[in-house]
Amino acid sequence: MLTASEVANAKPKDKPYKMANERGLFLQVMASGVRYWHMKYRRPAKRAENLLALGVYPDVSLKQARERREQARRLLAEGIDPGEKRQADRIAQRQAAADSLATSDAVSMLAPPAFPCTPALYPRLEGRQHVPPDVRGSRRQQKTRWNAGFRVLRDAGVCSHGG
Repeated sequence: MLTASEVANAKPKDKPYKMANERGLFLQVMASGVRYWHMKYRRPAKRAENLLALGVYPDVSLKQARERREQARRLLAEGIDPGEKRQADRIAQRQAAADSLATSDAVSMLAPPAFPCTPALYPRLEGRQHVPPDVRGSRRQQKTRWNAGFRVLRDAGVCSHGG
């Protein structure tokens, strides 16, 4: 079992090496000197071995790494893969952020000054960051979809008129 002083005094070598703690937790010391916390576990469904990144030392202390390991072990006990859950949480978080950006006043705060929107101008806006994600799309969209996109831009304050 690792101690805090062993972790703090871990020195880089020519090749990366691991310092095992317990219950799958280990510290990987890279040749560059960076130290990563990882947990080795088996996926509930396939029983395949997998690694879960728990953080970088010293941002994540030994105590915090052990707490994160225990959280992951609780998920495993319930039959939930902690790596898949983390990935699903990140996707949900990104989707929520995109949804809130498209529907909030943040669009008008980040948008450039209003300019006239016309169907000829819209394709040039598709790659711009200030266009809400729900109005980006292909040129083959129906006219009603274009007009709906212009309304969203106008309501967000990006366009002075449209649709």
